[in-house]
Amino acid sequence: MPKSTQETGLIRLRDIKTEVSIDSDWFIQRDILLAEVKKLATVSSQEDYQLGANHLTKLTKVSNKVEAMRKDLAEPYAVAVKLIKSTSDVARKPLEDAKDALGKAMATWQRNETECQQKAACLAEEVARKEQERLLHERQIAEEAAKELGLEEPLLPSEPIISVVVAPPPSLVKAYGIRMSETFEISVLDEDKVPRPFMSVDLVKLRRYLNDNKNSIKAQLKDKTQPIQGVEITIESKPVTTGR
Repeated sequence: MPKSTQETGLIRLRDIKTEVSIDSDWFIQRDILLAEVKKLATVSSQEDYQLGANHLTKLTKVSNKVEAMRKDLAEPYAVAVKLIKSTSDVARKPLEDAKDALGKAMATWQRNETECQQKAACLAEEVARKEQERLLHERQIAEEAAKELGLEEPLLPSEPIISVVVAPPPSLVKAYGIRMSETFEISVLDEDKVPRPFMSVDLVKLRRYLNDNKNSIKAQLKDKTQPIQGVEITIESKPVTTGR
């Protein structure tokens, strides 16, 4: 059996062949059987039906035989693949753990930095707006004073009226060789409140229900009644070999 030394990454693959083959006799048996089956083009009598059943049993046995061969041939390689993967996973784990921790730290800092930039931008915009309001108010007072004094031009403040500067969106924090991707994390809090378009039919539960209630389901279908709304249930028959 393959062995691994996880501390060094050394993997010993023993008894691993570089060439395997399916028994040649099986191919002969397969071709003979297919030739016999081909002769039965249609099923039009009880005799044909029984012959078809015999052929179906033989086809299943021959097919299962090569499947058993495949499992036996593949088993050493499957073990080797699992061993190689587990050894690789153990070797990578410290790196992946470090990546995860560092990535979380970077994401947290980026989020905080972005929030700080947004607050600073909003603050700068608010300061500019208040300054504009102050200057406009002073202009209004000067105009009223000029009107009372009969002056053609108001005594304007020496400071120019400034426009509100709309703060640009905060710049994304960047680093060479790194791109922050955003993904949505989903936590279902109450399934009953999830909108219907996001719900899906559980076919496993549905089939289990049908199997547990076969007789009543068959009776309803016989009466041309569908037992479950929104689902069409039919009964299909197909031959299954009994292994005899």
